[in-house]
Amino acid sequence: MTRRLPLLLLLLAACPAPDRPPAAAVQEAARPAAPVRVEDFARFRWIEGTWRGTGGGVDAFFERYSMIDDSTLIRYTFSDSTLSTISDSTPIGLRGGRVLDPTEDPDWQVTAFDSTSWRFEHLRDPGRAFTWRSENPATWTAHLESPQGARTYTLTRIPSP
Repeated sequence: MTRRLPLLLLLLAACPAPDRPPAAAVQEAARPAAPVRVEDFARFRWIEGTWRGTGGGVDAFFERYSMIDDSTLIRYTFSDSTLSTISDSTPIGLRGGRVLDPTEDPDWQVTAFDSTSWRFEHLRDPGRAFTWRSENPATWTAHLESPQGARTYTLTRIPSP
């Protein structure tokens, strides 16, 4: 199965990253993972729903987040505003006390969190990170960082039909 990054991460991924180092080097390259318990992961439920993203000089994009169990969140990316075609799906999961994105062959891990925000840092390129922050029940922001600079996107809840 070929995995494509959703649009939001694709923007961050557009910055060149070095080739993947051996697995032993991965742990040295990244900040330590924040220890996360199942109860902590449940705090992530604020992100559940369907969202319209704007900002950063890109066209609007559309995503849905769904908790499928107590340790797995699925991110769906849609090709357009009709929300009829899923262009990508990625599991974000709590595995062994760490939150990984995606769950299999992860590129990102959570290094800090609280009740309203989750910070993910790249496992092999420490200069790349993103933070998801709940602003209120209808809005959250994604702040992306790379050596080339930072961008912030605003995601607004799309009401269920």
